[in-house]
Amino acid sequence: MKNKILHIIFPVDPTTDFLSVIIDYLKKNTEFQIIIHRIQDLKEQIEFKNNLKQIVIENSLILFLGHGNSYSLRGPSVLNNNFRKKIKKEEINLLSKNRVIFLSCNSSDYLRDYIKRTEIISGLGFPNLITDEYDILYPDEPDRVNGINKNDIEMFKIILINLVKLSIADIINSDLTFYEFYKRLKLRTQKKIIEIYSGSRNTKTPLGKMMYDLNEGLVFFGKSN
Repeated sequence: MKNKILHIIFPVDPTTDFLSVIIDYLKKNTEFQIIIHRIQDLKEQIEFKNNLKQIVIENSLILFLGHGNSYSLRGPSVLNNNFRKKIKKEEINLLSKNRVIFLSCNSSDYLRDYIKRTEIISGLGFPNLITDEYDILYPDEPDRVNGINKNDIEMFKIILINLVKLSIADIINSDLTFYEFYKRLKLRTQKKIIEIYSGSRNTKTPLGKMMYDLNEGLVFFGKSN
């Protein structure tokens, strides 16, 4: 990449703190300049969005770590509702002329619906991710959580962190194109699925299903470079 800068947008939220392991790994194992935007309240959110074009230089790599749905990226649901909608559908153009990785629920749908309205160079979106017991107690899709327990969720989180941190390190250290990064992440995910099913006699293991859903839901958009 021309611009050796990684911007990480990481709203303060106890339910996504586990993703900080990704940041720690990238800081120790890559030579990119890593700028972390740890936004913790509505005032900081507004200030960040108002100044985003000046803060983020074009052709940067942007990693969002947080919650999301098909029409927004958002901060913690434990705070007031005004803070929850982090980057709404009409605001995605703020990220134009950059490459974006949205590690948040349903960001694949978010990108699919709105990336054509922007000048985002490339984007990677994720499916609905089950990373909290709340997700199995109050599921959006009940059939997807059948048989999943707390241990499955904790193991899935560990695997997800490893897949993402290693693949982002590859795009930086090996100077991969964004599409090569996407394919590397998919390959790692598929290898993990094979590993899970090779070690289990249960062809319907919940963790295997979670990994299968992750693999199917990873979506690449935009230019391959």
